[in-house]
Amino acid sequence: EGAGECSHCPVGRFALMGSSRCDVCGPGLVPDADQVSCRACEAGTYAGNAGSECLLCHTGFHAHRASSACTIDVTYIALVLLCVVVQHLGLVPLRRNLRRRICIRDVSQLG
Repeated sequence: EGAGECSHCPVGRFALMGSSRCDVCGPGLVPDADQVSCRACEAGTYAGNAGSECLLCHTGFHAHRASSACTIDVTYIALVLLCVVVQHLGLVPLRRNLRRRICIRDVSQLG
C-alpha cells in the first residue's frame, strides 16, 4: 500500500486516528463501529479478551457494564427456588414482573 493510504483493522481490533498499528480492546470492551476506539459492553452483556462483539448473558446470569464475563444472578436463582417451593406447597404464580416470576398464594384460596 502507498504512503498515506488507510486500511481497516481486522475484526475485533481498532487503531487510533493516525496510528498504523491495530490494537485489541481490553476485557469488557469492543471496537466501536468505526474501529477507531473501544466502547464498553452494556449491562447484561460481556466481552472477553480480544472480543469483537458484546455477548448476551444467559438466563440466570448477569454482567455489569464493561464486564469480561457473566456471573450467577443470586437474586434470580433465589426467586426460581422460591417458585419451586411455593408450587410444591400448592401455591401458584400469578404474574411476571421484570421477566422474573413472582409466586404468591392464589387470592381465591385465601377466602
